[in-house]
Amino acid sequence: MEIAWEIDYISFPHAIRYCKGCKRNMEYKSSGLFRVNAQGRGLDIWLIYKCEACKDTWNSRIFSRVNPEKLDIELLEKFHESDSETATRYAMDINILKRNGAEVILPDVKVVGPDIPKYNDVHIEIKNRYDIPQKLSKVIREKTGISNKKYTELVNNGFIKLKEGKDPLKYKITKSCIVYVDGTVFK
Repeated sequence: MEIAWEIDYISFPHAIRYCKGCKRNMEYKSSGLFRVNAQGRGLDIWLIYKCEACKDTWNSRIFSRVNPEKLDIELLEKFHESDSETATRYAMDINILKRNGAEVILPDVKVVGPDIPKYNDVHIEIKNRYDIPQKLSKVIREKTGISNKKYTELVNNGFIKLKEGKDPLKYKITKSCIVYVDGTVFK
């Protein structure tokens, strides 16, 4: 039997940065707004973040001194309009935060999809919409409610396996994966 799960993000990743207002490292959250600034013949484009405590702002660089002719005209318009879908896409890119020197707090997730049918062997395709690595163990434990100890026991006894032959105890899902689960253990 085959089923599909999708990793759904409840929040955005947060950045930990030094806050000038609070005078210490604080959590910054995406405002969903872009700042576009012309510098000579180039454009600088940032996603604006705000300190959770004092609302101090920090600009997370997306493009620096980029030639506007090299950007898709529709994308450039979305930056100017602070398009919410575009802001979400960039806010969910943890590599941008890391490139800008921020420490990243990963967002909370929930797993959407049917429960594992009891008494059936199941192939579960797990999809991850954003390029935020999620531990397979966390995803399966979130969906099934089993403990980490139980998950480890199931993997060690061959009841949970990855199609790719990788170690289900260490594997992180980036885009998608297929997991084999012996449903008899979920009576």
